Amino acid sequence: EAALRHKIKGLDISINARTFEKKLIWLRQKGVLSEPEFNQWNAARRLRNMTSHADRQSLYDPVLAISCVQIATDLINELFVEN
Repeated sequence: EAALRHKIKGLDISINARTFEKKLIWLRQKGVLSEPEFNQWNAARRLRNMTSHADRQSLYDPVLAISCVQIATDLINELFVEN
């Protein structure tokens, strides 16, 4: 979510989107995110919500945890690639 805020700030645009989901929708509508990128970010948002707003504890093995970090890193890096 911080990466999206930073991207929006870098676009020098003020938006009235307070939630992670609304920021994603706004970036998709403006063409900053392609449909596949939007879908990846939205999946990441849902996973984040499952852990941030969990009603039970989840345990991840090291391979899955590293995979999640790699996916997040790739998404963030792609967000800041100059076209």
